[in-house]
Amino acid sequence: MMRNASYALPPCATADPMPSSLTHRPAAQGPGRATAALTCGAIAVEAALLLLLQAAGDRRPAAGVALLVAAFLPYGVAVSMTQRRMARNPVLWIGMTVALHLVLLAQGPTLDDDLWRYRWDGKVVATGLNPYHHPPDAAALAPLRDAGWGHVSFPQVRTVYPPLAELLFAAGYRMGGSRLWPYRGAAIAAHLASIAVLALLLKGAGQPARRALLYAWNPLIVKEVADSGHMDPWMVLPLLAALLAYQRGRSRWVAPALAAAIGFKWVPLLTLPVWRHAGYRTLALTVALTAALLWPWADAGGQMVEGLRTFADYWVFNPGIYWGLRGVLDPLLEAATARLVAKGICAAVWLAIYARAVRRQAASFAALSDALFVVIGALLLLSPTLDPWYLTWVLPLACLCHGRLPTLAWWWLSAAASLSYLYYVNDADVAWGRWVEYGVFALLWVWEWRRIRASPRSSTG
Repeated sequence: MMRNASYALPPCATADPMPSSLTHRPAAQGPGRATAALTCGAIAVEAALLLLLQAAGDRRPAAGVALLVAAFLPYGVAVSMTQRRMARNPVLWIGMTVALHLVLLAQGPTLDDDLWRYRWDGKVVATGLNPYHHPPDAAALAPLRDAGWGHVSFPQVRTVYPPLAELLFAAGYRMGGSRLWPYRGAAIAAHLASIAVLALLLKGAGQPARRALLYAWNPLIVKEVADSGHMDPWMVLPLLAALLAYQRGRSRWVAPALAAAIGFKWVPLLTLPVWRHAGYRTLALTVALTAALLWPWADAGGQMVEGLRTFADYWVFNPGIYWGLRGVLDPLLEAATARLVAKGICAAVWLAIYARAVRRQAASFAALSDALFVVIGALLLLSPTLDPWYLTWVLPLACLCHGRLPTLAWWWLSAAASLSYLYYVNDADVAWGRWVEYGVFALLWVWEWRRIRASPRSSTG
C-alpha cells in the first residue's frame, strides 16, 4: 500500500480540503475470504487425515503413522496462513480449533491404551480404595475386574499418577462407567483452556496471540489429546496459569497453580528452583499445598512412588541422547552397567544444564519461560523415555520463547515423533526413525542457535 504523500504549500496559500476517502485509509483487514477459506480447507484436510488414522487403528499401524505424518502438510499450510496475516476473526480460529478436536471423539483411541489405566484407577478410587496400595493384578482387587481390565497395560505395576489425577480418573469413572469418552472430553477441555491461557501469555508478552495456533492445530498434539485422551493438558493448564499469574504480578496465585500442576503430574515438582524469583514464600507455600494434596493418601507410604521407581528403572521408549549413549556403551560394558552409566551421564548433564539455567536466570517473565523451556526440554531429550504426548509439556513454552531460543527443532520433533508409533508394527524398535527424529533435530537446533546468536537483537534471557 502506498504511503501518504506530503506536499509543500507556497506562502499564504491554502489547501483545499481533501476528500475523506483519501485522508482516511480503511483499517487493516484480517485474513481475506480466500485466506480464511484456504485455512479452513487445510484444517478440514488435517481432520480428515486424522479420522483416517483412527479408521486404520491398531490393525494397520504403519498406515496410521503415515497418515499422522501426512497431516502435518495441511497443518503447515494452515499455520502459515495465520502467522503471515493478522487474525482479526478469533471466533473463526476458535471454532476451527474446537471442531478439529471434537470430530475425533466418535472413534478411538488409536495406537494407545492409557485410557484403560485411567479407567481402572478411577474405578479403584470411586470404590473408596487407595490406588497406591495395590497394582491392578493384585488379588485384593480381583472383585473389581471386568471386561475392561484385560486392556490395562502393565497390570503388575502400581500407578504412577499423583492424587489430583486419581481424583480426575474417579470423576470420569463415575460419569461414564465403562465408557472412555469422559476422559477424552476432560482432556480436550483442559487442552482448549490451556490454549486460551497461552494466547493470553503471548499477548501479555507483546507477541502475537495467533502463535498459539502452532500448538492448537499440531496434528500430534491433537491426536494425543482428542484421540488418545492423555491427561497431560491437566498438568499444562495450571503450569501456564502459574506463568500467567507471575507475568501479571499476582504472585499469590502462583503457588496454588503450581501445586495443582504437580497434583496432576510430578514433572513440575522438578522445576521449583526455576520459580525462585516468585519468592521463597511462594515456593514454601507450593510445597505445603502439595503436601496437603498427598496427605489423604499417605497411608500408602513408599507405595506412592513405587510405580515411579519402576518407571525410572525399566521404561525405555523413543529415547534421544540416552539411545546414542547406549549405542556407544553397549559394546563395551555389560547391559546392566551400560544402562546405569548412560543414565548417570544423562542425569549429570541435565543437572549441569539446570544449574546453568537457574544461575543465569533474571527476574523477568521472559527469563522464567526461557528457563522452564530449557529445563523441561533438556529433561525430555536426556530421558530414556520420550512418549509423543510428553511434547505437550514443552511446545507451549516453545511458543513463548520464539526468537530468543531455538524452537524450530521442537516443531520438527513433534512431527518426527510420530515415527515412534512404528514400534507397534512388529513390537520392535525402529532405529532409522531415531535418526530422523534426533539427527534432524540436532541440525535444526544448531542452525537456529547460530542464527539467533548472530542476530543483533538476540537476547540471552
